[in-house]
Amino acid sequence: MNLGRFFKGFDMPAKSLTIVYSTSRPEPALEWFFDSLEPQINSWEHVEVIVVCSVEPHPGWKHNAEFFKVQSKLKDVRIVEPKPTLWQGKYRITKEDWWDVSNARNTGICLCRTEWLAFLDDRCVLLPTWLAAIRNAMEGMYAVCGTYEKRHNMTVENGVIKNGGIVTGRDNRDNGREPFTRAVDGGYWYGCTNALPLEWALQVGGYPEDRCAGLSFEDIPFGLMLRNNAYPIRFDPTMKMIEDRTPDKLGPVMKRSDYGVSPNDKSHAVLHHFRQARHSGNSYDIRAVRDAVLRGEPFPPPSASHNEWFTGRPIAEL
Repeated sequence: MNLGRFFKGFDMPAKSLTIVYSTSRPEPALEWFFDSLEPQINSWEHVEVIVVCSVEPHPGWKHNAEFFKVQSKLKDVRIVEPKPTLWQGKYRITKEDWWDVSNARNTGICLCRTEWLAFLDDRCVLLPTWLAAIRNAMEGMYAVCGTYEKRHNMTVENGVIKNGGIVTGRDNRDNGREPFTRAVDGGYWYGCTNALPLEWALQVGGYPEDRCAGLSFEDIPFGLMLRNNAYPIRFDPTMKMIEDRTPDKLGPVMKRSDYGVSPNDKSHAVLHHFRQARHSGNSYDIRAVRDAVLRGEPFPPPSASHNEWFTGRPIAEL
């Protein structure tokens, strides 16, 4: 696919990358991510970072965007709020903040100025081969999903894990018996670490926030849309991140609910829909919104229905 027409005017080198780091925590451990990323960046590479942060950082968090930009050899670092949504933040109509990672990732898509973008969960340390796996995907022109490990009480110094803590979760896709990059189905698209061409994310309409806000489960439908558009997807176990999920470091838990009783519940309805869908069907055109925002216009107010689509219940009652 020729992306040159799409990026005409940006004057950026080939295969430039934006990393979208989403967090809703007062202690997002940004320094772990930046410190583990910095040694992996070559001087000739164009890498930007967008931190989409839905809460105020902890008062003791002294690092700012310019600090991380200078220290990490990055072309730009931006720390932004999620775009307006009905489910959380100052535009919400819910009684409290609900899960809406789709909106955070779509915020990153709208603000992305590079050819490629990657998504990452917070409080993570990147293994030294993480960025190389993305370079391989750029060269081979495929969407890549990486792997993860969850731990408690992990300690990190200068981007290196000093105390591994307690392993509380391992990736069921990474069985250790296939330690190589391999073609996979859209169901492998876990949201914690992945990368793809920006144009592909725009083509599928972004993450399915209208259907997955308040639910979670936004990553698999996105992968299925990539598959349904015949975009190649590969799983690369060298694209690994390790994330700390120590309970007292995570802050308030975002509310979410899977309405109904399995298999007649919301998540199964989402899965059934996206087995065939090629587009998110969100209530706005993400390409048009991105174009406007990059021209300097503000994000528009939320355009989604004020009723929860699966139950028909008013969102304001939630």
